[in-house]
Amino acid sequence: MILNGVDIEQIEQRIANSTLTRVSLNIPESAYIVGMVGRISEQKAPDVFVKAARKIKDAIPEAFFIIVGDGPDQTEIEKMISDLNLKESFLITGWAKLTIEYLALFDVAVLCSRWEAFGFALAECMAAKKPIVCTNADAMTELVTNFENGYVVNIDDIDSLASSVVNLAKENSLQESFVQNAYKKAVEKFNLKCESEEFSRLVIQYKSIILGANANIFWISAFPLLTICYIVPRIE
Repeated sequence: MILNGVDIEQIEQRIANSTLTRVSLNIPESAYIVGMVGRISEQKAPDVFVKAARKIKDAIPEAFFIIVGDGPDQTEIEKMISDLNLKESFLITGWAKLTIEYLALFDVAVLCSRWEAFGFALAECMAAKKPIVCTNADAMTELVTNFENGYVVNIDDIDSLASSVVNLAKENSLQESFVQNAYKKAVEKFNLKCESEEFSRLVIQYKSIILGANANIFWISAFPLLTICYIVPRIE
């Protein structure tokens, strides 16, 4: 089976070359940055992230929170942030081309999705070597195994989400273990370069079986496969 992938080499290069800093964003150097990447919409559960942020802030006074993205629920989420007295400890970037560069600033990455087809942001977090707390929504558990390469909590479980983040902040050795295991899995299973090579190998194999003397037969037979792999959009 060919899995979806992320360009790990590009992610590492962008992080190495990033000029985005805490200073440039007016974030204290001592802050413990908890971040999420995704649209501000019901699917990504930013409301859960903000409610968990209040609990995290009570346990970790130096915590700072970033949402990388925008979306239809942004006004509602901004009001929630203000109502929970988190305005001075929160940054919503809006639509961002520099997603990876923001991700590089995280101390821990949180993904609160209520449903998820694959979770490219999660794979990017793994490739960026960030400790992860995520929900058990759909395909997320194909990427993260609880207590092996991250914490996995139930959907909409605010208390477990918050306590997992707090625990990671206290356990450096656990953070390192999660990061190493997650990066290893990203390289082995979700590396776009490897997936492209596997796709090419599959096409060649398929061609050798189907082609015969008539090239038209191959292209007619292969078209559905090519459509699935390259034309169907990856929706995040």
